[in-house]
This record gives sequence, C-alpha cells and structure tokens, in this order.
Amino acid sequence: MIYYGRKDDELLEFTEKDEAIEMILDSYHPDPIPKMLELVKFQKKKITATDINNLAEFVNEYAFERLEDLYGNFEEDHSPSSKLKELSEKFANEYSKAFNVLQCEEISSETIDCVKWVKENASSWLEEGLKFRE
Repeated sequence: MIYYGRKDDELLEFTEKDEAIEMILDSYHPDPIPKMLELVKFQKKKITATDINNLAEFVNEYAFERLEDLYGNFEEDHSPSSKLKELSEKFANEYSKAFNVLQCEEISSETIDCVKWVKENASSWLEEGLKFRE
C-alpha cells in the first residue's frame, strides 16, 4: 500500500496523491499556504527474512523450554527436533504474513508547486480569497 504525506507526519492516511495535497494545504487554513510543498511517498515496511528467522528461533526456543519444563525428562538434556524447528519456521512465516505492519518507509519525494496545483485542482480556493505565503 502506498501512502502520501509530509516527511514528519506521524499518521499517514492518504493513498491518493491529490487528496493528500488538498488535505495538507487545507490544514493551513485560515493562514496563507506555502508556495511549495515537499510531498513524500511512503510504503509499508516489509518484514525481513532475518526478522522472520529470529522469530522462528524465539518461538522454537520458548515453546520447547516451556514444554520441556512442564512435560520433559529432567534427568536428560534435550533439544528441539528438526520437526519442531520446521513447525516454528512455518509458524513464523505465516504469522509474519498475517501481521498488520503499520510502520512505513519513504520511497520517494517530490516538490509540489502549490500555486500551480491550486489553479489546476482547487481554483475555487482562489475565489474564496486564498493567500500564499510570501
């Protein structure tokens, strides 16, 4: 999913470029708006293979230790079987796919000429007395 906003926006909610520009410029009301705007394009971060592998190891170690404590043989030292490791890897992969990633990363940015954008997309703002910063 692609999002648009300013570099320092804490919440990215716009998936359409023109909607983002309109709402950002509208947020300046009633103050004059800037003549130029730096618009950033973001995408959700992807969970890395390293993080998935680390999750699989964590799940495998924690689950094994827990079950070993509750049901294992205290006289012998055991380690997880290859089958348990495989199940942990499948779990980590599926869990990562289902996880709702909320953090985004910048993929590009562009400078928007706000005067031109308003003339082309929101000319009624000019009729209503919109002013640009000097």
